[in-house]
Amino acid sequence: LNELSFANCSLKDVLCMLFHIGYSYVTDSLIEQEILSDFPKEITDSWGMWIWLPIL
Repeated sequence: LNELSFANCSLKDVLCMLFHIGYSYVTDSLIEQEILSDFPKEITDSWGMWIWLPIL
């Protein structure tokens, strides 16, 4: 169980994991609200790299 725990991870690593876990939920919500455009269908394995903000 210790090997599966965050207890031995640095705070930086824990925050990084939480960011990556939360990222998909946030982007899904922003896409549903049409704040972000949907991910291009041709991008299959690097969806995390796709953020396009129309204001930029």
